[in-house]
Amino acid sequence: MRITAELDDALLRLRGSRVHLRKSLMNLLANAFEAIRGPGTVTVGTANRYIEAGERSDGAAEGEYVLLSVGDTGTVISEEDLPRIFEPFYTRKSMGRSVTGLGLAVVWGAVLDLHG
Repeated sequence: MRITAELDDALLRLRGSRVHLRKSLMNLLANAFEAIRGPGTVTVGTANRYIEAGERSDGAAEGEYVLLSVGDTGTVISEEDLPRIFEPFYTRKSMGRSVTGLGLAVVWGAVLDLHG
């Protein structure tokens, strides 16, 4: 497995809980690693992003944001499962593969707490 990083050198300062950020990153990485069977790549990225008023349908306010992304070359989430991935305790994993169903719910909670 290969890990790559695409990090912005001039990242804005972020106000928020280190605990929230660490838990979010660890949950995103765990999901990315588990999605890959055999050889693959996990990419972690950071960037600055300005959101225009009304640009997002999720109610994000206009302003400067720091973007954290984790991508992988693993299996794709099905269209059927996609609307449910942030629900607490929802999982499609087999028993014995870190199954709590809380990973992405924790990430979503951190995003909301950080006003993302």
